[in-house]
Amino acid sequence: MDPPWLQVGHKRKTTDTSPSPSRKNNAANGTSQSKKTKLNDEDSDGEASPKPNPMDMDEREGQSATLADGFEQVMSRDAKRKMKKASVKEAQKAKKPPTLNYATAGFRSGKNITIASVRDLVEHLVTGSIPEPNWMKVENRSSVDHVVTLFIPGLLPTHLGLPSNTLKPSQILPFPLTPPPPSDADSTSDTPKVKIPQMAKLFSNALPTRAPGDQYRFHPAMNTFLSSVVPQKEKERRNREKQRDFKRRVDASGANNGVGEKDAFDPVLFLLTPNQMIENEYPIPSYFPVTVEAFMKGDQEAIERGNQVFLPWQHADKASGQEKGSSLPEGWKETKRADKAPEDGKYPVLAVDCEMCMTTKGDELTRVTAIDYATGKVVYDELVKPEGTVVDYKTQWSGITEEILSKATLSLSDIQTAFLTRSDLITPSTILVGHSLENDLLSMKIRHPLVIDTAILFPHAKGRPSKPSLKFLTGKWLGREIQNKGGEGHDSEEDARACLDLLRRKCIEGPDFGETMEDMETIFEKFARHARDSKQPGRSSLLCDYGNATTRMRATRAFVCKDDDEVVENLVENVEDFDFTFARMFELSNAQKWTTPRASDSKPLGVVEPEVEGDVAADIKDDENGDESATEHALSQLNSRLVKIHGALPPRTVLIIMTGNGDPRPAVRLNDKRKAFEFKYKKLGESGIHGLPAEEKWTGQDERDLQEAVMQARFGMAFFCVKNAAPGK
Repeated sequence: MDPPWLQVGHKRKTTDTSPSPSRKNNAANGTSQSKKTKLNDEDSDGEASPKPNPMDMDEREGQSATLADGFEQVMSRDAKRKMKKASVKEAQKAKKPPTLNYATAGFRSGKNITIASVRDLVEHLVTGSIPEPNWMKVENRSSVDHVVTLFIPGLLPTHLGLPSNTLKPSQILPFPLTPPPPSDADSTSDTPKVKIPQMAKLFSNALPTRAPGDQYRFHPAMNTFLSSVVPQKEKERRNREKQRDFKRRVDASGANNGVGEKDAFDPVLFLLTPNQMIENEYPIPSYFPVTVEAFMKGDQEAIERGNQVFLPWQHADKASGQEKGSSLPEGWKETKRADKAPEDGKYPVLAVDCEMCMTTKGDELTRVTAIDYATGKVVYDELVKPEGTVVDYKTQWSGITEEILSKATLSLSDIQTAFLTRSDLITPSTILVGHSLENDLLSMKIRHPLVIDTAILFPHAKGRPSKPSLKFLTGKWLGREIQNKGGEGHDSEEDARACLDLLRRKCIEGPDFGETMEDMETIFEKFARHARDSKQPGRSSLLCDYGNATTRMRATRAFVCKDDDEVVENLVENVEDFDFTFARMFELSNAQKWTTPRASDSKPLGVVEPEVEGDVAADIKDDENGDESATEHALSQLNSRLVKIHGALPPRTVLIIMTGNGDPRPAVRLNDKRKAFEFKYKKLGESGIHGLPAEEKWTGQDERDLQEAVMQARFGMAFFCVKNAAPGK
């Protein structure tokens, strides 16, 4: 007789013990002519697809999986009960598929739908924690299994076969993607050809959207979409957690709260954790307790280790182990691992700032300055001769000119040797402080474990991923101006000293100094707090984006991609595993010269940074229209990628595509002209500007043109549909 825990033989062979009801439901797109516009897929014959047939209970009693060694794994009663419950729930959802309909009542105010309004719709769809917006009617929200949002800057009405003037302030209501018939007056005009036919197959209408901004500036639409207000209770919880975390830091570090006569707190208490370094794209030492790969995959054990401040001599047993047999990338150096704490218990602190220029090899180091925290003296200040040929000195940022750089004699290798061998510079126990210090370490090609970042030490009120500028922090917390030389650029000594003084104020005043209660958080963080029930974690999220801020968005899983193909590949392979997916594609924007990818070696992760705080991105090209053939190729590729993405979406997925902004180039050109004129006005005075050439003067017409260009750049489009068919349909 077989023991009760073993069954011998082959009673019934099955290949899958998990519930696998068919999710097939509805498939194409239709439009209602009533007060609501349908945005949902239906089968071509208008009938629902077959519903799943759960197995009968008497059959399921004997269900088992045949293993490779001949044993059969029999499902427990609890597993059977869960499978039956899942099958019933699946069948109920299939009977009531989700639908989206525009509600005309929401447009009666005469105002454009904002990016924030679209974000609120997504939050309603994913969590149900806020009411549905008044401009969109959602039926059977509980049946929505996935929400996918694609940001595709560069997509214009003309690419969809629509007139170029389709987007205008007076256009409030959604408009059909079917080109209007030509009138007698314009019957001879050329109608744009449809370049992305897949859009009309997926979506019946486009919704005009308005990005945030004012009459002179437009702000990044993506930042607005991915940011959400932090509830008061969550603010209070975070404040309590910060206090507990700081106490843990004090206990773990053994800090004596006395690095100087006036300092109340030790700088070691403000070190970045390994996770913070990874989130902010710091070069990571090989002996860290968590790898970038483990962090990006959401390895909870590794992430837990990385949440603690890493003092190498304390955590030899917690190293990731990747340093064994590993080698550094060519040209990189790494600080040796400290095997003990400083003998006097005090960690030396060094403020560092670098300047860079653009060469044929990408961004390269041109000047590095280091100031000692204890003495306030400059201990290192050298010019660096780049390897490549300089194509842009970036004088307005770096302060470096051709004449200045001609005096440079040291190479990057010389700088690395000095920093890693001189005892007054970097030692294994030295703490480096700087503002967005990851950029300085990347330019120096040095990995170092102990860093303090003033851009994180003094958080932005908007929360992640926004960061305050060093100029703002210095003015607010130190009461002095820096970086006020206009076109003459920054001074690395001035910036390094500002970082040093900000840290000193923090050490004197305490951890709460300069802290602003974060009013905003990423929607990924918010979704993670909304559990389906007490037994399940919060909503999961997937982020597929280029390198800019991807790791500090706090998505459940993040992929840093170098091109649109990687974005699509990672989305298609993983979308079914996550409640919410966000992806961004740049090929079309780059082809039209709206944005320009940075040099591949300026950061280790292929970075494109068109979205920045301020007027507009510095990388946007305002004097180029782009390569027409490159644009045509990008449009063709985009069409193919949309076909692939839609085909891979699981049933009951809401698909949203957003363009964010319109063409930014006219606004960029005029804003640059205005800034140049304002600088000359301050330098020359009112009498001096009269001698300027007419093209350099700022006129009333320029002012009106700028306001018009900004208004046009703030308009974009959003598209909505629901896929209710199985993948591949």
